[in-house]
Amino acid sequence: MKVLDKKAAATLLLDQFSKASCELIGQSAVSNPALVNALVQWLIGPDKVLAQRAAWVVGLLGDDHADLFLPYMDQLLHAIRNPHHDAVARNIVRLWQFMDIKEAYLGDVFEICFELLSSAHQA
Repeated sequence: MKVLDKKAAATLLLDQFSKASCELIGQSAVSNPALVNALVQWLIGPDKVLAQRAAWVVGLLGDDHADLFLPYMDQLLHAIRNPHHDAVARNIVRLWQFMDIKEAYLGDVFEICFELLSSAHQA
């Protein structure tokens, strides 16, 4: 399997977006920590389309490799509090369900999840 770099992954997300491309990017991220970092940066970056599409990869990757995102809890909290798209919030919560969240973050995660569940404006 070819391991994608950040540039190739961004091109795939923007030009050839599909479940297959998201799975390929996720498989590459397992062995490429820089790509995991890029996915998180895209979630909080200025490009709304890239944030939405990267969110799907994060959700898929989190199903089996949620631990890859443990070092990024601060950024994930920022992304979910300021989402560019509902997909960002949905896929971060999807990721969290498989993550062994450190106690220091549990209060914030609980509060955010409760707010999302009780909001009439969230999908």
